[in-house]
Amino acid sequence: MHIIKIYLLTPGNINRGLKIKNMRKLLLTLTAILSFLVTVTAQSHIVTGKVTDSLGNPLPSASIRVKGAKSGTAADANGNFSISVPSGATLVFTGIGIISQEIAVGNESTVNVSLRTSGSELAGVMRRV
Repeated sequence: MHIIKIYLLTPGNINRGLKIKNMRKLLLTLTAILSFLVTVTAQSHIVTGKVTDSLGNPLPSASIRVKGAKSGTAADANGNFSISVPSGATLVFTGIGIISQEIAVGNESTVNVSLRTSGSELAGVMRRV
């Protein structure tokens, strides 16, 4: 015959598992971590815009990144882009045949930029037929 023991989760019986003090420490730590993550996330925002050349034509080949960051995004076929940036960031616009430009974003949510083409960079490009 087997005896089945049932333990109720009361303060007296909780010592077999996690102690209340350890549970409180765990909950406090998790709360602190979540608060930190919410604070960090709240400091960044999405910036959208359009990249064009000096004639107003879209530049789908333009690369956009936050200054100091390794990753970024590229403008789509219409020159539109969207990127997450920390507040006070500077965006760097680069590409083949265009002069790089840096723009301080601040708290703006829209940044439209007109980039100048570089004749010297295009001089080295050859087309084979």
